[in-house]
Formats: sequence, structure tokens, C-alpha cells
Amino acid sequence: MSQINIETRKLILHKWGTEGLSMGSIPKLTKCFLTGVQKVICKYGEHGFLNDLKGRGRKKGTSCPRVEEKVVRFLTTKRNLSVRNAARKVGTSINQLFRELKKDALLGRTENEKYQDKLQISKNDVF
Repeated sequence: MSQINIETRKLILHKWGTEGLSMGSIPKLTKCFLTGVQKVICKYGEHGFLNDLKGRGRKKGTSCPRVEEKVVRFLTTKRNLSVRNAARKVGTSINQLFRELKKDALLGRTENEKYQDKLQISKNDVF
């Protein structure tokens, strides 16, 4: 079952709080599962609001920001090294290095390099 949206949560609380419907009859009206209705009511009772709590899920970023800066600085100056050698010189893992490359858009060719390659190919195809 997907997450219950805010409008449905408001409807559940309205039916339960003001109209006095039971938890068993609300799922039939809102087309949700009973456990979902129970969780919405319990969450509202505990926290006092309907929105999701902040900070859920995996945290973004690295555990060491210095390594992150070092990776970016190193790879912007020396792009001709292999990933394995670059990871050794920086002092981090290959996976961490790839994460930083993807995050900072340093992985692969830039748009300008792709455009230059396309121009080069089109010049070579002239008969």
C-alpha cells in the first residue's frame, strides 16, 4: 500500500474526531487499510500534526567532509588518473570516489566535450 496523502489523513481525522465514526468504518469510506487509519490517528495523537516527521531515511553526505573536499580538489586537477590510483592517493575507497564524482558531475565527459566530439565526427563524415 502506498503512503496516505495529506487530504486523506485530514478526512480520517475529521470522520473520527468530529463525526465520531469508529476505526472499523473509516477504511470503507476512505478506501484505506485499517492499519493505515490506526497509524494516522496514533501519529496525530502523539505528535499533534499530520505531516511526516523530518529526518527519516538515510542521511546524505559523507562522514568526513574533508575527504569530500580532497576528492573534488584532487580530481579537478588530475583527471587522467585511474579511479583506483586516485582513491589510493586521496586515501579513500573507490566507492566513495565514485559517489563524489557522480554528486559533483565529474564522472564522464562534460557537455562541451560531447559537443566537440559530435562536431569532430560530423567533420569526418563529409564526402
